[in-house]
Amino acid sequence: SIPPATPPAGPSYWPALGAVAGVTAAVGLVASPVLFVVGLVGAGLVLLEWMVQAWSDRATGDPEINRRIRHRLMYPIEVPVAGALVILVLVVSVSRVLLATSATVSWIVAAVVAVLIFAGATLFAYRPAISKDAIAGVVVLFAVLAIGAGIAAAAAGTRTFERHGEETGEDHDAGGDLAPGDGGSEG
Repeated sequence: SIPPATPPAGPSYWPALGAVAGVTAAVGLVASPVLFVVGLVGAGLVLLEWMVQAWSDRATGDPEINRRIRHRLMYPIEVPVAGALVILVLVVSVSRVLLATSATVSWIVAAVVAVLIFAGATLFAYRPAISKDAIAGVVVLFAVLAIGAGIAAAAAGTRTFERHGEETGEDHDAGGDLAPGDGGSEG
């Protein structure tokens, strides 16, 4: 016979994350529609995760089987969504840094970031004895540094971009090009 289901042994962090999502949505009502949507999407994801966690904790009497059931159900959703969100946050953070620095410095920053990513991936590929905790620590450190730099750069603002052709009053529309102010530029 199957042993009776037992309540979850560990604490759940979903209520705290649900509160953060609710506050984000509430602040978004006042501050920004984008922030409101982010809060609603976050609340929906928290609700889904919380419901699946509560269900899987009580699916059987064996906590290990419950954990496997939850992972089998949620990993196909969690891994791609989490990966996409991490990539989005890192790309936006690095883009803020590139927009805040001068044109010369921005390509140097981009090259350094690319070299660091390549060097880290190469090191991890050729040193398979490195523990998963060490890899996770390095990745989290890089992510925190990139996000922190992105926040600082966003607070500093973007550099000023000059528009070519506006000083002379040239009209680029005659040749089929964009007119001044339409975002076009000739090099």
